[in-house]
This record gives sequence, C-alpha cells and structure tokens, in this order.
Amino acid sequence: MPSDPCFRTVMPFVSERIDIKIPSRVSLVEPTVRMLMDRMIDFRLSETHETLVATALHEAIGNAMKHGNHFDEAKWVKVSVKLSPRRAVFSIEDEGEGFDPAGVNDPTAEDALLRESGRGILLMRHLMDEVRFNKTGNRITLVKKAEKSQNHAGLK
Repeated sequence: MPSDPCFRTVMPFVSERIDIKIPSRVSLVEPTVRMLMDRMIDFRLSETHETLVATALHEAIGNAMKHGNHFDEAKWVKVSVKLSPRRAVFSIEDEGEGFDPAGVNDPTAEDALLRESGRGILLMRHLMDEVRFNKTGNRITLVKKAEKSQNHAGLK
C-alpha cells in the first residue's frame, strides 16, 4: 500500500470496480488473476486470502473458458470485480448455455474420488465466503470478505 498519509486516510472509504473482457484463451487466465491479486493488495484483502482467491479465480475463469465457451477464442469471458476494504466480489460470465449447479455430481462420492476433474465448485465453495450462480448458470459470483481485524469501524 502506498505510504502517502493522505492515501492511507481515505483508503477505508474507497471502492474500485474493474471490468475485464478476455477471449477464451487459457494463456490469459494467469495474467488476469495476477493483475486482480495485485489490485487487492491496495485494499489489504490479499495478505491472508491471496492464495485462496487466486485458486478460486483460476478455477472459475478456467471453467468459463472450458465448459462454457468450449475454448472458442471467438467467445468472451467477462470478469467484473468490486473491491473495497471490506470485501472483494468477483463475477465471471461466459457466453455458453449455462448449466444447473445443483445437477453437478458430488465429487466426494466414492465413485468420483479417483476422477481427475469435477471438484471445482466444491473447491470454490470452500475457498470463498460466498459462491452464487445466476439462473442460467453461465455466471458465477465469488465473494471474499476481509478479516474482522481489517474491517473498518462503521463501514458496511
């Protein structure tokens, strides 16, 4: 975080919105996630959550490219982010037909334990504070809240 005292004084009252639109190219996942993690540093959200959030974002963006857009580089993945000192909210949307998250097989079932894939939603639910899908199933929203010690009194 910048050391300018004015910046530190006003930072608890700042929020930032970021909108990214990338083609379904796997090579863009890591730079997108890295850029978002760098932005979280200014909000002091990433100090203990960076690995958790980065893992969830890799999974969500990768799933949008793979399952939603079928790696079609003519189709876009939209990543919308709202950062504040209290939380980070990430929305990842693909151009696919969507799916029913309730219809996903349980990856902890005995017959699924040896599968190489299918654990993404479970993983994201454990890493993030909230995970929501839109009705169509082509947009996921991931929320990570700041630790209580980092919340600023009187802010909601």
